[in-house]
Amino acid sequence: SKSVQPEEEQLYLPSNIADPASHVAVCGEAIIGIEEQMRVDQAHDALDELRRQLRYRMFANQFKIKNVVGQHPNTRARKWLAAIDGRAIIAKHAYRHARAALLTLQGPGAWEEDLQELQDDDVRALNERALNEQEKAE
Repeated sequence: SKSVQPEEEQLYLPSNIADPASHVAVCGEAIIGIEEQMRVDQAHDALDELRRQLRYRMFANQFKIKNVVGQHPNTRARKWLAAIDGRAIIAKHAYRHARAALLTLQGPGAWEEDLQELQDDDVRALNERALNEQEKAE
């Protein structure tokens, strides 16, 4: 038989229950409260990690522009930047997953002011800017 790693096991948390009306009946309020706090913490941790990776990307890109010359060093630098981007994408998905679980548990509410929906356009480093409509048209 194939052994399953612990990190691959499905956790049956209140947010996994399809019918939100039955959360309390099936799980009890204490378990729901624990998961809600866990998801809030998970979302904040994911945002912190996303910010960290975006800062890394900004500094790595600045370093590459100032110091990297030649094909081989540029290839290595691009791999380095791609790894940073990959970690940023993982953090973005972790945040979205935690927020979706909170939405399932609590529904819309005041908590959404703190943990807003994260759009792809929101994920960029400090020195990057969003293209305005005129720049996109060009």
